[in-house]
Amino acid sequence: MAERLGFILYLPMDQVPRRYSLVAQVGDILQSEIMSGALRDELPSELELAKHFQVSRPTIRDSLQILRKAGLIKSTRGQNHRIVPQEESPGHVKAAGGVAVLGFAPLDELSPFSLSLISQVQQAVGSKFDVKIIASAHLNTPSALRELTGKQVHRCWVLIGPPQEVLRWFESSRLPCLALAPSVASTEIPSLAMDINSVILHAFSLAGQRGYSGPLLLLPSVSQASEIMRKFVAVQAKYPHAEAASFSHDATIGGVRRTIDKIARVRFGKGSPPLILALRPKHALMVLSALTARNFKLGTDFGLISIGRETYFDYLIPTMACYTINRQKMFKKFLRMLTELLDSGYTRPGLIQIIADFYDGETLPRISEK
Repeated sequence: MAERLGFILYLPMDQVPRRYSLVAQVGDILQSEIMSGALRDELPSELELAKHFQVSRPTIRDSLQILRKAGLIKSTRGQNHRIVPQEESPGHVKAAGGVAVLGFAPLDELSPFSLSLISQVQQAVGSKFDVKIIASAHLNTPSALRELTGKQVHRCWVLIGPPQEVLRWFESSRLPCLALAPSVASTEIPSLAMDINSVILHAFSLAGQRGYSGPLLLLPSVSQASEIMRKFVAVQAKYPHAEAASFSHDATIGGVRRTIDKIARVRFGKGSPPLILALRPKHALMVLSALTARNFKLGTDFGLISIGRETYFDYLIPTMACYTINRQKMFKKFLRMLTELLDSGYTRPGLIQIIADFYDGETLPRISEK
């Protein structure tokens, strides 16, 4: 015991964590000392560790859980945590320092934007850290997330468009992570997203300026869209005479067509043409295809705006009106947050919202011009 206490007392004080993500920092310090051989056989007690690092015992327990998942320690009830000799370690210490990027759909179904971000992450940190891509539609339950994070230890988890339940689970898990375009705001997880509220407000104003009714929000019936729906309803209450409404679909081409047929029956040919506001570029493209196939006319029967933009819009005729943010600026900001978290264990928590730009297009002609 005296030898272990000697290590604790003589640990350089510049290694004591003072910033956010204390769990990760304490875990990093202990892992470094174990791998260097400065700590052997057993760790000091949780109480001794808490006193030295000046953190709570729950923080120490979470840090030890990181070491346990990495196969560096074993625990027995009533005894201190035993350090596993390196020759007995399962050999995934390198993975403990890596980055896991989670996409919540099969890889071939992720948007070009998401795939571009994955590529940017690999290029930015791949030379220093292992980057693992995990894309699945089944990563949305606590049991699936517990199983995944229990088998793999990473320095940071990158969440691309996480559903609400996933974001909440990572909040409670206290694992280090970043989120892009979360479905709900988080005060605990550093995240970056388009300011959807300003988009919706602008769309209501734009519909009136150009002579359209609505807007009609078209969105997929998935949990990621719940926060956008809530914001749309809140803005709609400020425009009681706008004839705005929301319509959901199952994200398939058949589902979009059925929803468009429903909108056409109840809204087309009855006063001003509606402005359709489609969440996600691929769904806006489906809407345009479905309506033009039925010989409906832009400006006469409908107007269309996409929330989001992909590069294939450059080759589209008619040109698509859309809300978008500068992709490179967003990637640069997100990667700066990721690098800061990897290097220091900290980046400012909470949601950072980026104001979108409106790009005019032929899918939204002024009614007065027709």
